[in-house]
Amino acid sequence: YCSNNNYPYKWGYSNSTGYRDDWGSAQIRSDTLYLPVHYPTDSAKGRLTDFLQYGLIFKDMTEESKKIFKLLIEIYSKGGITVDDDASIGISTEFLNALKENKYPDILDVSKEIIEKAVPELTFTLDDDFIETQFLKCDTIRAGITPYDKKRLEDINLGHWDLWTAENDGDKEKIKISNRLVARNPEADILQDGVVAIDFGTKSTVVVFQNGSDFIMPMRIGQGDLTQEIKSSDYENPTFMEFLHLDDFMKAYRERKGRPFTKWNDLIISHQAASEITSNTDNGDYFYTFFNELKQWADDKGRHIMIKDRDMKEYKLPAFVELKEGDMNPIEIYAYYLGLFINNMYNGIFLDYVMSFPVNYERKVRENILRSFERGLKKSLPVSILENEEVMEHFRVAQGASEPAAYAVCALKEFGFAESEKNIYYGIFDFGGGTTDFDFGVWSMADGKLARRYDNVITHFGAGGDKKLGGENLLELLAFQLFLDNEPEFRKNQISVSKPPEWTMFHGSEQLVSVIEGQNAKLNTRKLMEALRPFWEGIDDFENKDTLKIDFCQNNGESFALELVLNMEKLRSLIHDRIEQGVHNFFEALTNAFTTENAEDAEKVLIFLAGNSSKSAIVKELFDEYMQKYTPIIKEKLNKATSEELKNSKELEKMKSTIQKIDSRKETLSSEFELLRGAFQSASLLDEDAENGLFLTGSEALMKRLCGNMGYTNESDFTIGLSKFGEEWGVTNLSGKLAEFSRLWKQRKKIQTTIDELEDEEETNFFKLYPPLGSEEAKEMFPDREYTAISPNAKTGVAFGLVECRAGSRIKVQSEIKENDEIKFRYYLGYSARKKFQVVIDRDTPYRQWVEFIDAMEEDFEIYYTDLPEAVGNSLDASTIRKKHCRLPETNDDAMVYLRILEPSVIEFVAALPDCLEKGEYIADPVKVTLD
Repeated sequence: YCSNNNYPYKWGYSNSTGYRDDWGSAQIRSDTLYLPVHYPTDSAKGRLTDFLQYGLIFKDMTEESKKIFKLLIEIYSKGGITVDDDASIGISTEFLNALKENKYPDILDVSKEIIEKAVPELTFTLDDDFIETQFLKCDTIRAGITPYDKKRLEDINLGHWDLWTAENDGDKEKIKISNRLVARNPEADILQDGVVAIDFGTKSTVVVFQNGSDFIMPMRIGQGDLTQEIKSSDYENPTFMEFLHLDDFMKAYRERKGRPFTKWNDLIISHQAASEITSNTDNGDYFYTFFNELKQWADDKGRHIMIKDRDMKEYKLPAFVELKEGDMNPIEIYAYYLGLFINNMYNGIFLDYVMSFPVNYERKVRENILRSFERGLKKSLPVSILENEEVMEHFRVAQGASEPAAYAVCALKEFGFAESEKNIYYGIFDFGGGTTDFDFGVWSMADGKLARRYDNVITHFGAGGDKKLGGENLLELLAFQLFLDNEPEFRKNQISVSKPPEWTMFHGSEQLVSVIEGQNAKLNTRKLMEALRPFWEGIDDFENKDTLKIDFCQNNGESFALELVLNMEKLRSLIHDRIEQGVHNFFEALTNAFTTENAEDAEKVLIFLAGNSSKSAIVKELFDEYMQKYTPIIKEKLNKATSEELKNSKELEKMKSTIQKIDSRKETLSSEFELLRGAFQSASLLDEDAENGLFLTGSEALMKRLCGNMGYTNESDFTIGLSKFGEEWGVTNLSGKLAEFSRLWKQRKKIQTTIDELEDEEETNFFKLYPPLGSEEAKEMFPDREYTAISPNAKTGVAFGLVECRAGSRIKVQSEIKENDEIKFRYYLGYSARKKFQVVIDRDTPYRQWVEFIDAMEEDFEIYYTDLPEAVGNSLDASTIRKKHCRLPETNDDAMVYLRILEPSVIEFVAALPDCLEKGEYIADPVKVTLD
């Protein structure tokens, strides 16, 4: 028996039958092995099913009983029999038919008494093949990961973590083994220089890592077969779960501190779960077994969810922020599975994790997600690691840069701005599956003392977003539009759909649109979305379709096929208009973020498209339009002269005058150079083309060629020699005049370019658009660069950037919102005046500061609110935004109603006399209002 003496890589042994080396391997030479076991449950049914499931043979059974029980095991594994609560065996119809055909004659001798007599005897024997299979497939059983090679149990340089158990790692049972097995201390596999970045996304999650170098590598999650050929989509891991046998999973999950004996067959995630829903869309009973709205649930403080597993057991969960430690937490479980794919005997063990969040996530939500991931990731670690306090001091799950800011870091480097000495002003339009985030800032070289620690500084000074603009949300809108276009057929056949994120009620909608979303309505919406996905993703064949035939679930639960008419023009218009709203909001947010204080020296703003949804051609078309439209607006705000102003300015006349002076001086110099033509030609120092090039441009390359042809090895000797050569032909200071000529030529070219731009009819664009990373347009910009499946793209770029700017990296992230700070208020508040929204409180209003709103003469009043940046212009149609109806506890003709912000989406109002407000003397207690 070997034991750990609690010092990393220093191992002792308690007898002469085994040893451990400095690399953390332990070789068990004895024929006795101690290992943790899972006891069968106390119930007769539980004990019997455990033995049947694991293929265990009871001790001291007669040969006849063993034969019968082995047959039972085989049939049980094929689903031929079931076990009732009293441990009686139930036989399926298929198996009964097999009996009638005499396919299993021995089974007729099985009796309930034989089984019940054998079950209580819990001592058992295991053959070596069974033991080896269980160890080699330990992570296959847990997470569907490719089984380990048999050498892991035999090679003293390898070894198995699960053979190295902690002292108090649950119950142990002594069993006999005939072959030696090699244990491995998990501490030997800790990657001390490793860091993992997790981009927990709405539609998909990306995991990348670094280990001891600057090379960044993505990880496959939920693709258990690691032998398959790698595709770029493998690294965009669906944020998807399927609950199969949730009680069994949670029981195993809670039984062990680390690496519990959970089963992939009880709960699956990622690629496999996403593929399962596609193959189960016809079965409404299974719809709630799938859960792919983890981030939406986390960010909605009022959202309760109901899930169901394949055993048809229902589970109700409160809002995410209301969960208590120990509650069943899907985000924690998802993190646990991520941890199993990250920390295993293929990859090693990581202790340092960094996560990104959308810019508009409240602090409480961010903190709860971090804690959930911390618990889940810890659960994936071996118990011996978790119980080593010295090791666990280095375990960390930290918040990194926001998602769009992290993408900015990756994009700026990928597009070649890493070494730029000029300030690079940027905007990020991160159009993802669930939301669209904006980020604005400046990328600069580190200077002064910062230059010792950092190469670059990225200063984030603005953010925003469109919470309901995402690829999946657009699909829901398309699905709803297709429903509206075929509404009579849906009504006639009693087929309901669920409401999309943005919709308007219509006459009779209460029968067809499920506000309280039922299973059938949600399933029908999912069917519509999947049918329309090729249209959204731009698959060409879809454009040629006139109809779609889909099997729906009627309100009575029956299946019914409908052939739907496609109005392609209307669908295209819907996508265009909704994306345009998001692009418009982006430029409004950009205009609000950029000021003369933070962007005084801005000459151009680079806009980077991020997120898979930004690959749509509509996005580029709209940006081309809005960049031109907003160029004069942003120039005016930053006090940059517009083209129209410069056309009529003295500055333009001054530039033209400079051109004339340059041309006059060049003409003088050129006349002197003409004297040297014959000299250069007769000396064969330059050919005719090179000679003309030299005289026309003063090219440095041609000067170097001339230097070499004249036999000089350094610049100073060449300058002297060239001057002497000129003097011989009547031209003094030839080298100086050639240098002057070169300078004048470059100056003239630059000024003339500016003049040409100013005199152009179109305004010079203040913006430059960059395509999504990994797109064909991006690849065409760097034709010589090699692109592979692991190159950063529109989705994975966030995780790459997260590693690049993590704590301790060479990039410093400066943000107006610190890790522990609350985000800005989410909304603009105000009132409606002549059907236009008038802003009273904006997103920059400080927390807990009373703002005068309206008189308190009447008890009822309304607060209008929106998250659209265009609201600041006070011209937004009030009918397009939401409002809250409020009531004062008490009125007063002399008092006013005041509002103040408490949380990012919570306000309160109070009535008070103006001179009593600051004293805290109110007409009645403040009333809290939650905005949703």
